[in-house]
Order: sequence, then C-alpha cells, then structure tokens
Amino acid sequence: MSQYTIFLMQQNKNGGNIINIASGLGLRANIDAHAYCATKAAIISLTECMAHSYAPHIRVNAVLPGSTDTPLLRKYANLEEEIQLSPMKRIISPDEIADVVVFLAGEKAKGITGAKFAVDGGESSSSMYTVKSMYKL
Repeated sequence: MSQYTIFLMQQNKNGGNIINIASGLGLRANIDAHAYCATKAAIISLTECMAHSYAPHIRVNAVLPGSTDTPLLRKYANLEEEIQLSPMKRIISPDEIADVVVFLAGEKAKGITGAKFAVDGGESSSSMYTVKSMYKL
C-alpha cells in the first residue's frame, strides 16, 4: 500500500505524510507473542528506512500504542495486571493514540520524520513489562 501511495505523493509537489501504526512490542520481547513482536519491529524498521529514502518531500513516522482500551484487550488481557504494569497505572484510550496521529499529520510536525512515538503510558520504558504474558489465551 505504501508503495502505491508514495508514487502518488511523488507526483504531488507538496509531497505527503505516512503514519504507520506499530506497537511498543516491536521494541521489546513478550514471551507469548513472538510473531506479533517481530512484525511490529518490521514496521518500525520500514518506517525508518522509508523516512530516509523519501525525505524531504514525504515524511514517514510510526505510532507505537501500548495497552489500549479496546474490546480485544478487555476480552483477552488481565486488565488489572495491565494497569499495574503501566508506570502511569492506567490503560491508554484510543483517542490518545488518535491525537498523536492527528499531530503527526499536521503542519506542526513538518520537521518530524523517521520518528517513533510511544503512546503507552510508559510501558516501553519498563523492563517489568517484558517478562509478563500480555494475554490469557
């Protein structure tokens, strides 16, 4: 999808902006999510490579959500454990992630490319989070 979008953006004299959604688990290990962690790490790497390849006319950044209040999280995760593992002691709302995406898409972020924005309540800075299983399957 990015390949086609970049072609169109290159035709536009104003360039463009791509915002990839990865995960904080692309930066650290989780004992029950090998493939998930690997694919999210690949998105982060792709973001960095694309940012360098297509600058200065196309900006490419990634948002790395942490534990987010969604039906999937509520169904499979131990919510109390997720809250306790978060340095901010809460789960992130989808609106908080959307706010970062809107910022990155706007003019106030025109000097940002190749960046990773963790919207995770500090999970990505916590070594405790790497040893726990995220989901009760």
